Amino acid sequence: MTKKFYLLLVAALLCLGGNMKAEKVEEDFDFDISVTYADPTFEGKNFSKYCSVEGQKGTYSMSPSLTSGTMRFYKGNNLVLTVKNEGWTIKSVTFTLDNSTISSSVGKMSDNTWTGNDATVTFTNTGDATVKVTAMHVVYEKPASLKEVKEDWNLSGTVGQAQPSWSAVDPAISSYVNVEGAQSSGAQAPSLGSTRLRLFSGNTLTISVKASTTSIKSLAFTFYSTAQTPTSDSDWSVSAGSFDYKTGTWSAGEEDVKELVLTNLRTGNGSTISFTAVKAVYMAADAGETTLAKPTFSPVGKPVGKDITSDAIVDDEQTIEISAAEGASIYYTLDGTTPTAESTLYEAPIVIKKSCTISAIAVKGEQTTEVVAYRYFIHKHDAEAFYYESFDGTAYWGGNDGDFNPNMQYSSSTLILDNSDATYNGCVATEQSIFMNGGTFQTPTFSQPVKQGTLTFRVAGRTTGATTINVTANAGTLSQESVTAKAGEWTDYTIIVSNMPAGAYIQFEGTGFLDEIKLVSTAEVVKPTVTIGSTGYATFCYGEPLLFPAEVKVYAAYIMTDGYMKLEEIVNKDVPANTGVILVAEPGEYELDYTGDITSTTTEIMKLNDLKAATEEVSTTGIYVLAEENGKVGFVPMTSGTLAAGKAYLEAKDVEAVLADGVRFIAIGNDDVLTGISQIENGKVNNDVYDLQGRRILNSQFPQKGLYIVGGKKIMIK
Repeated sequence: MTKKFYLLLVAALLCLGGNMKAEKVEEDFDFDISVTYADPTFEGKNFSKYCSVEGQKGTYSMSPSLTSGTMRFYKGNNLVLTVKNEGWTIKSVTFTLDNSTISSSVGKMSDNTWTGNDATVTFTNTGDATVKVTAMHVVYEKPASLKEVKEDWNLSGTVGQAQPSWSAVDPAISSYVNVEGAQSSGAQAPSLGSTRLRLFSGNTLTISVKASTTSIKSLAFTFYSTAQTPTSDSDWSVSAGSFDYKTGTWSAGEEDVKELVLTNLRTGNGSTISFTAVKAVYMAADAGETTLAKPTFSPVGKPVGKDITSDAIVDDEQTIEISAAEGASIYYTLDGTTPTAESTLYEAPIVIKKSCTISAIAVKGEQTTEVVAYRYFIHKHDAEAFYYESFDGTAYWGGNDGDFNPNMQYSSSTLILDNSDATYNGCVATEQSIFMNGGTFQTPTFSQPVKQGTLTFRVAGRTTGATTINVTANAGTLSQESVTAKAGEWTDYTIIVSNMPAGAYIQFEGTGFLDEIKLVSTAEVVKPTVTIGSTGYATFCYGEPLLFPAEVKVYAAYIMTDGYMKLEEIVNKDVPANTGVILVAEPGEYELDYTGDITSTTTEIMKLNDLKAATEEVSTTGIYVLAEENGKVGFVPMTSGTLAAGKAYLEAKDVEAVLADGVRFIAIGNDDVLTGISQIENGKVNNDVYDLQGRRILNSQFPQKGLYIVGGKKIMIK
């Protein structure tokens, strides 16, 4: 029987109503292999492209055999199918056979067809006669996307110490993983009761992922008492990841953990380890169309925790509309507190006349979404201000109507908010302001660079005497670095700011009152650019979040098993800082915008992105870099030199984990035919020289005949 694949891609991440469908593949097994029952197993034989197949002797004296396209499945024999590719599961297996005495370890058998959703399934011949299988049709599926999910374990079940082992089937501890307790080398088995799970000396706890879960990311334990808490690294062993006994947390780190075994190594008196709660984080299949969509805001405000820029500030009242899925109710708060179904019901657009935080949830039946919260700012000052702080809040962090800058850094022992509109500490009658009692006030870091700007602020000293206020910046230049806080009166100051990069901040230090800090950018912000070469493709990364223009397509990339890369478009064109992406556009130079907001859609896509960011020159040969070969663009191994900063690459270990040995070219897409190099130049070049893979060429190697990249342009040396 020849191998054939009925449908290689039935549904490939098709977008429908904002949700993604699953990928699905089907295949017929190739039984044109002769394996006699003299072989103990036929593991490793190439029956399938998508799963491994292992034949096991089981309880019978002979192992399964293959001859003339028929698999002989003797009494007690096992056949184990395990998917090869990460995230995929077996959905169904249809047998063509002469009797139906086959049972399965998971899923359901009916009319010679097995159905389920598992990465591994074992079939056993439970009858007395040999089963002759002449064909098998298998369907595999991979969820369209994965998401990080959080879960609190349910420890309310009861398992006595008389049981040598127990599993999560009874009682159910988790929705995403199986939890099994075993006596192992201990004198008594682990127990579960009174919402406490106890592991005695030598006990093990095995945690393994279910079909919908792809990996375990972290576990945070709340221990029952000090006496039953690990006190050193030698008290508890873990089969993967790392456990920090000081914080009671386990982390997978960079490992892909599908099964974790915890062992209590304590001995002697007080050897028990007990915990009353476990907070877990997993990577699991996205529920897709069954998940209730979070509320959306129009206009969208500033996310909580983000630095404030001038585009978030308005002078007049705002009308905010909130929408949710059909049939869902919206509940909201205006004070930053978490909304519940008891909060205000959204029935009409919200009109706000002062700065506030709007938090909302959507509720439909038993489903409640995560909280979506945005901050909105209404101020009387110059709306062109890049940064503004007037300290007219009601807490130490101040901030314009109580909610302008919760990220402000301060020390409560040296900074005091004067909110009384009266004399304070010997000063004249003040407005609401901050009093620095020999302390410092630091602005948050600015999300965009300021090439040139003006910094204005007011200071006042106590009536007991004038003092000096030092003004500094961690980067850039200030025209003046100290001012005088005059005794008993306010003084306005203006300082010229130059060449402040994104991430810079300003600090005030001394003793006196400080108010009305405003930074206005007076020169155009210098925006980054990217050059797309003649192939129309480029890799890219940058140290700050960016927004790409409409004419540039932006993609994350995933390594596929067939020697190609699958591109996932970032439709919103927002790219986080230090993130590798592939750009596709007409050749030319494009200007990019800064953005402080990265959408959740982009964040989810980037979790699966295989591209790495070259934040500095990469001088290793263990990577794959972008190249053009035979009219196609893809990634090839870098054998020498360095990759320039600002590009993206693949790590060889990631490629080798997915692709077969010997693959040296990973094409982008299956049918992307690209144009050749159109810009040809001659002559000697003195700038840094890179080949088409982005590798820097040493002077001793250049010039030679060939194609190179110099100053962002392709040249040909003849």
